[in-house]
Amino acid sequence: MNNQVKPSDPDALASEAPTPNYRLLFESAPGLNLILTRELIIVAASDAYLRATMTNRDELLGRCVFDAFPDNPEDPTADGVANLRASLERVVRHGVTDTMAVQKYDIRRPQAEGGAFEERYWSPVNFPVFDDNDAVAYIYHRVEDVTEFIRVKQRGVEQAELAQLLLNRSEQMESEIFLRAQEIQEGNRRLRQTNQELTQLQADLEHRVRTRTEELAAVNASLRAEVSERKRNERLLQSILDNTFDAIISIGERGVIETYNDAAERMFGYTAAEAVGRNVNMLMPEPYHTQHDGYLESYLRTGIARIIGSSREIIGRRKDGSTFPIELSITECRTQDGEHRRFIGAIRDITQRKQAEEHQARLVEVLEATPDFVGLADADRRSMFINRAGRAMLGISADEDITSNTLDKFHSPKALAIIQQIGIPAALAQGTWVGETALLTRDGREIPVSQVIVAHKTAEGEVRFLSTILRDLTERVRLEQQLHQAQKMEAFGQLSGGVAHDFNNLLTIINGYCECLQDDEVLTADSREMVQEIHNAGNRAAALTRQLLAFSRQQVLQPKILSLNEVVAQTGTMLDRVIGEDVRLKFLLDPELWQVKVDAGQMEQVLMNLAVNARDAMPRGGELVIETANQELDADYFEEPLDAPGSYVVMSVRDTGFGMDQETMSRIFEPFFTTKDLGKGTGLGLATVFGIVTQSGGRVTVASEPGAGTTFRIYLPKVETEQESRLVAACEI
Repeated sequence: MNNQVKPSDPDALASEAPTPNYRLLFESAPGLNLILTRELIIVAASDAYLRATMTNRDELLGRCVFDAFPDNPEDPTADGVANLRASLERVVRHGVTDTMAVQKYDIRRPQAEGGAFEERYWSPVNFPVFDDNDAVAYIYHRVEDVTEFIRVKQRGVEQAELAQLLLNRSEQMESEIFLRAQEIQEGNRRLRQTNQELTQLQADLEHRVRTRTEELAAVNASLRAEVSERKRNERLLQSILDNTFDAIISIGERGVIETYNDAAERMFGYTAAEAVGRNVNMLMPEPYHTQHDGYLESYLRTGIARIIGSSREIIGRRKDGSTFPIELSITECRTQDGEHRRFIGAIRDITQRKQAEEHQARLVEVLEATPDFVGLADADRRSMFINRAGRAMLGISADEDITSNTLDKFHSPKALAIIQQIGIPAALAQGTWVGETALLTRDGREIPVSQVIVAHKTAEGEVRFLSTILRDLTERVRLEQQLHQAQKMEAFGQLSGGVAHDFNNLLTIINGYCECLQDDEVLTADSREMVQEIHNAGNRAAALTRQLLAFSRQQVLQPKILSLNEVVAQTGTMLDRVIGEDVRLKFLLDPELWQVKVDAGQMEQVLMNLAVNARDAMPRGGELVIETANQELDADYFEEPLDAPGSYVVMSVRDTGFGMDQETMSRIFEPFFTTKDLGKGTGLGLATVFGIVTQSGGRVTVASEPGAGTTFRIYLPKVETEQESRLVAACEI
């Protein structure tokens, strides 16, 4: 029996009672109640409220209260929504209860009953509900349906009916009083809980006070140990200052030396006894000697630091009057009373560093001036330095950071394999490696180079860094290719010239006998026709030998001074027949064209060969443009330097054909080279052009791309006429 809970023990009853279902209690309460969020969303509604508003819970929960209960659209004076919104906003904004006057707020009947609005009157009260941070979390909306009361009052009903209404009102108030009693009981429970929390908080505070007291005792012991350690460190610091290589000098606000270590004695030649008490400017030559006190006074007056807190290089003066470069760093501190300032200067003799910097600067100047690529890399092959010429070769700007790259990045894949597998291992083993590789520029071009790799090591044999020197071999390779081409063309020329001479002698005999046989009256008509075919073949062969002689430059030319416009005009009619109707022929001739000295017949042959070549490149038709112009050329106009820069006449032959690739262009002037089908070309047309132009002292170039047509340009030196020569001579006089 002693273990049973007595009814008079409310705390015991509360601890043993099951947790009530507050939502069920709220929904079953007799009052007309709603719970709204701060955003005016309905989250709970009592059953009595649902009955009074002719709604159900599913259609209300989660909706805005004004979406669920709008104004009567048929009543232009309806203001229930506006009044209720204003009241709810006051509750949220001020956190206070807001009691509203009786409101006319019509309620829509269910759709099953027609959905029309029914006139209703309400007496609302809105209460704030706070969260743990005293912020309004919900709004408790309570209303009373006073429609009947208003109607009775409006109809002037008898006192008995009013009394009955008041009785009903009294019953509702009793219900509210019961609910308030429950709220008070819940408040008492929370108050008891708060008292328990305060008791626990007091215990926690007492524990923290005890803990803090113990910590303070430990801190005091630590401070005593720290003071002892600080004194030991001060002795150690003084020993370090006396033995450091840097001079340490402290001065006061007037610039007078107060402390002066052993390194300062060795550096400046003054003893501490000689220096302490004197102005520190005695250690400075002009202009620093005069400027020092002004700097110090200005800083103490304005607080603007020019030297203090930074490091700078100046000149120091020794006791014997000699000067030397020093690096000076100044810091500021105050005395323990905080009333006076002290300035501590750390001074380092940088004579050797300056000499090394000057030596390095001279080396850098030499490296920057060299036309070869010079680069340095650390032991991990990360770039440390690339000179001006190297950056230009690679396409790297002067201010671009290259330290994040390795030197391997600047080589083509094939060259990189040589360097990694042969070059660097050989340099590490033997100290130096020399070979030929290729650089890879930023735009993807490969530059052939001669490369030297040197491994720089410490005395213990560890690699400190790698250096490399690369020389651009582009010009050498180009000259070698030109020499090879020239030797090949020369060999072709000698061969073709010898064969042409011998063959021409045989053709002279053949053609001579053919002419004799044609004069013989004994020959039949068939025989005479065969002899004529032999003679025609001999003439064609003779024309072929003339082309070979022109290519080999062994044909005798008959040059004369003329205008290329005349050659073009004389050849124009024949060109129309040669190129056919599908090709449009266009002339752009300079009327002020200079004169040249050439063999007119040979130049006609050149023009004819180029026109035929252009025609074959345009099987579906196109445009052939022949243009003449005057041009001044310098020595570097062509890839191969020009021996006689000056005034030249240019004849261009441009077509809109299918063009050529780079490989084809490199061989088009070779004898017997042709891109035409077998039997459709001898391969001597362009070789003949090359031979005639070269023998005439000119140059011939070609520009073409696949699908973009081809342009041949012939450059011939200008020849002054007799009248021009006399005019020049007169001007010189």
